Amino acid sequence: MRLAPTIQEERLRVLRSRVGAWKAASIISPENERLLMESTRTRWTASSLIPRAIYFILTLVCVAAVYGLVELVGLPEKIVCAAICLITAEALILRFGLFRAGPDEALYLAGLLFVVTGIRGPGMYGEILLIGIALIVAGARLRNGLYLAGSIAAMIIYITATFDAREAGAFLSLGAAFAGVALLNRRWNHPVWSSFFSWVILGMPLLAYLIVTVEGATPRIPVIVAGTSVATLLLFAGMFIRHHAPLASGLIVSAIVIYEAGRLMTLLLEYRLMLAGALTGIAVLALHRAFRDRASGITSERILDTQSAALLEPLAAAALGASQPASDRTPGLEGGGGRYGGGGASGEF
Repeated sequence: MRLAPTIQEERLRVLRSRVGAWKAASIISPENERLLMESTRTRWTASSLIPRAIYFILTLVCVAAVYGLVELVGLPEKIVCAAICLITAEALILRFGLFRAGPDEALYLAGLLFVVTGIRGPGMYGEILLIGIALIVAGARLRNGLYLAGSIAAMIIYITATFDAREAGAFLSLGAAFAGVALLNRRWNHPVWSSFFSWVILGMPLLAYLIVTVEGATPRIPVIVAGTSVATLLLFAGMFIRHHAPLASGLIVSAIVIYEAGRLMTLLLEYRLMLAGALTGIAVLALHRAFRDRASGITSERILDTQSAALLEPLAAAALGASQPASDRTPGLEGGGGRYGGGGASGEF
């Protein structure tokens, strides 16, 4: 019994998750969709983003109900709930093959948080550190990039709060984001690393902003200047490595810069909204004009079906090849079964 999917199964799961979008975009035919769905089937069950989030929330509601029931009975609620959550999560993984499907992630996270909050004496800063360790354990077991990125955030918050160094915490956050960009540009065998670096790139700039602006610790103008530089670097990095995470992070930082700049203006809200809309429209038109004639990478036009099919051929071949069992028969000629004849002769004597 395996504890988690293999690297090949993880790759097949990623390929399977994209088949529906390819069909919706008319990139593949229904027959190719059926073949891909059959060839990428594994014993592990996963969910798409929205059902996964719904299952996660519903599972946390059930955990809260169990916690209330255990507390009503009079048992040590945190110890009992931690055991129930972790045992149930392992049962769902090992027995039913749920892996990063939503319920297993919620149960593992809740169980480890019950363990952390049940430890007495570490103080508020110590609890932050323990939460980071719990996220590392949950992320490593479930190969969840968001949990691993959350553990990095918890460690940075712990360092910032312990030494009262907001600027150092902001620099650590931005350094982690740009390190994630550099590492994301490399090729990794396991898909979890791409997810981990993507979440780091998305979350760390926002964490840096929250650290330096808590209780008005930093004036707005330095935040605007630094945010403009960070957003520019992230946008250019996203276009260079052709990945959505730096681009999305750059847009988030740009929105923060616009928000902070708007707070400095003395114009009425209506005029600020009009100015923001005009600048956004100009930026969209400029980006569309810059990307509309490109045939690869980041484009503003839809990729042609023939180009998409050419891109998908190696993926489909890899998936179909992985699903075919290897033959034990050695190649060679086989005798028998031949018929010879001509001009009415049967070839049988």
